[in-house]
Amino acid sequence: PLDIGFYGITSKPLEDGTYVPPKSQDGDLSWWCDLCDIGWADEYGLILHERRSYGHRVKQAERQGLPPPPKPERG
Repeated sequence: PLDIGFYGITSKPLEDGTYVPPKSQDGDLSWWCDLCDIGWADEYGLILHERRSYGHRVKQAERQGLPPPPKPERG
């Protein structure tokens, strides 16, 4: 099974368009990335996401009106 704290879980919109953070097997997802709409049960998952997620950094730059960051080197 996936480690939910590491991978995070995306929320699903309800019929009226609002978002409700889903429950994980650890209970509530208390750490949430509003930019990417993903939650984690622990802060470590969010910290890893903010460091490693290229998509998150692109959205952050767009929100601040900055050019997108360079793509990370693969290897």
